[in-house]
Amino acid sequence: MPYITPAAYESRFAGVADAVRRLNPKLRLRKCRQLHAVILVSSPSSSRRFLFNNLLSIYTLCGAISDAQNLFDRIPDRTLVSYNTMIAAYSKSRRHVSSALDLFREMTMLGVYPNSTTVSTLAQVIKDLRAGSAMHCRVVFRDYTATFAYRPRS
Repeated sequence: MPYITPAAYESRFAGVADAVRRLNPKLRLRKCRQLHAVILVSSPSSSRRFLFNNLLSIYTLCGAISDAQNLFDRIPDRTLVSYNTMIAAYSKSRRHVSSALDLFREMTMLGVYPNSTTVSTLAQVIKDLRAGSAMHCRVVFRDYTATFAYRPRS
């Protein structure tokens, strides 16, 4: 079998993933699981973050939150994209809103800072005034400190 560079593998996968996204929902989930199995046995390790984030997106599109959560739990180097995908998935269902907020707390504790996508996704589902106030404070403080960083006088 000829060697395929990670970039070529990612490019081919992106095309296949796009085709899977367009399938009907029942077939989409089955094909996503098959694609997941292929990735586990044949993908270059340097491409896995990109591939796993795409799989997360497809699982959430299928409404397969448990499959997405299982994959997310196994991603060793989660990125902001990984967190945003899961937070968006949790935010689509009222019964998973607390999981979205827990994931938000986890990512900030691990030093993965939210962006406007994270904040707008969470803002759409927050019903609890206390949680909303806490998130608002974090956003305001982060923006404030990024814009007006305290610098001690020399």
